[in-house]
Amino acid sequence: MGRWAQRRRTGGGPTQTIVMVDAQITATTDARVRFSAAIDASQLVPGQFDSSPSVEVGDTISQISDREIEITFVSIIGGDTVLGYNGTNYPGLAPQTINY
Repeated sequence: MGRWAQRRRTGGGPTQTIVMVDAQITATTDARVRFSAAIDASQLVPGQFDSSPSVEVGDTISQISDREIEITFVSIIGGDTVLGYNGTNYPGLAPQTINY
């Protein structure tokens, strides 16, 4: 007996999880973040990003590219080592932290 073609279906599963892939401090009050998928900076809340150990929260967010944003903080974050995101309103983006 012969075999017949089998078809695979993809998609339809849970929403893709978007993660922070890289974070760098680019100026005394700025951090640039690259994500694993496209992200819309206008849909993010700056105050849901924090930098530690200074415990500064984001003030503004700028879109750099489809997967990259820049967060501006009010005070200096130059000595910080961890960036955290604690929001829950952006689809596929869960609370997470990344080292600078």
